[in-house]
Amino acid sequence: MLTSYEKNRMMQAYMLLYEVENYVRSTIEQAMKDAYGTKWFTKAPKLYNMPSPPKSFLELTFFQYELYYLRKYPIFNLTSALSYHFYVLYPLRNKVAHHHCLSLYEFQQLKRSSYYVLRELKC
Repeated sequence: MLTSYEKNRMMQAYMLLYEVENYVRSTIEQAMKDAYGTKWFTKAPKLYNMPSPPKSFLELTFFQYELYYLRKYPIFNLTSALSYHFYVLYPLRNKVAHHHCLSLYEFQQLKRSSYYVLRELKC
């Protein structure tokens, strides 16, 4: 049974991850539309001779957004620091998504990396 502090921590973690994932998704989508037009999902991979992602944009996982877009297209500035914070987030995101309680240290990591991504992900 979770304590009230743990429940509160997990509620905050869910809300923060929701915000980060939606921000990443919408930032990528808007930047791709601005750079490659409304048919960016098919146009951009052809332009750079890259394979299209295996699923539609909205069906991709949080990790796949970085893999298929942030790392591949020149409109994104994926610094090593930003990449590091994404890699900190992945296991924490999976832990929260699978209803495993975060330790206080993990929660602090989640907050630090989430805020970094929200602040630094720019096109």
